[in-house]
Amino acid sequence: MIENDELLVSAAQKGSKKAFEQLIDMYADKIYNMCYYISKNKSEADDLFQEVIIKVYKYLKGFDGKSKFSTWLYRITTNHCIDRIRHYDRVSFFSLDKADEDGLELITKMSDKSPGPAEEAQKQDTIQKLGLAIETLSPIQKTIVLLRYSEDKPLKEIAQICRCTVGTVGSRLDSAMKKLKKYLKLNP
Repeated sequence: MIENDELLVSAAQKGSKKAFEQLIDMYADKIYNMCYYISKNKSEADDLFQEVIIKVYKYLKGFDGKSKFSTWLYRITTNHCIDRIRHYDRVSFFSLDKADEDGLELITKMSDKSPGPAEEAQKQDTIQKLGLAIETLSPIQKTIVLLRYSEDKPLKEIAQICRCTVGTVGSRLDSAMKKLKKYLKLNP
């Protein structure tokens, strides 16, 4: 079993189906989560996931290794999902119905202790409010917030994924955080 991304990519580019399957298995959860966060719909996320895998398979030979494979993969996933949103004129990003399952990564570890009922209710309320606040962001701001706080990506890698400068990512992230704070202040 090949473990290294570079070796897997090289083998997959040469036609190894097993290497391609291993590569996808390594990133399947992250690809699917990104599709789900952007689409906020399980059925649509399933479709997006399959479409992204097909695109990766189709364009893998064109991957030149100038960036990390994960960066290239995130770029394909993000661009495909955002294009789909534009196509359907949908801007929703965050499922409030599933906020307790899907939004926890966006909140920095609130507590290491097991929360009591009151704390759990407060936590769920905060998650729901954060979800509503995230809905006010543009698709690119949502993507940057997701990559930074859910996927813990460095600004440089986010810049590569979004095809912009690190300064632009920082500016968009700052703007997004200001919007989130303003929304949360106006909607306590």
